[in-house]
Amino acid sequence: NTEMLTPLKPRGAQAATASEHVSFERIVGLQGLEAALKASDRPVVLDFYADWCTSCLEMEKLTFTDPKVVAQMQQWRRLQVDVTRNTAEDRELMRKFQLFGPPAMVFFSNSKEEIRDMRLVGYMAAGPFGQHLDKVIAQSKR
Repeated sequence: NTEMLTPLKPRGAQAATASEHVSFERIVGLQGLEAALKASDRPVVLDFYADWCTSCLEMEKLTFTDPKVVAQMQQWRRLQVDVTRNTAEDRELMRKFQLFGPPAMVFFSNSKEEIRDMRLVGYMAAGPFGQHLDKVIAQSKR
């Protein structure tokens, strides 16, 4: 339910400029992640999302619509796992990364290794998120 975020929806002329949004490719389970990592020619970010997660919805509406964030995220292969239904595959993937639930982001370098100290858990506004991405991008080149 997104009613609480409705006042943030752009109206009229502003709506056109707000169409920029970080898009993600949905994957399912550990096998989906492994296949996507293997096939990727650039660093990977894995976003854990759920429809019932208020902080996830805030990230979608506020952080992933920021023009700087949209531009920065172009450097990544952007994967997303939707854990709304909390299936066995969802739980297995969250267990692998020792996560209790969304929102969370896990970053992988060009060498397909997780950049462990750059993991994000919880909501982050566009400004701090952009600064975090700058640090992650620098580390991902290793």
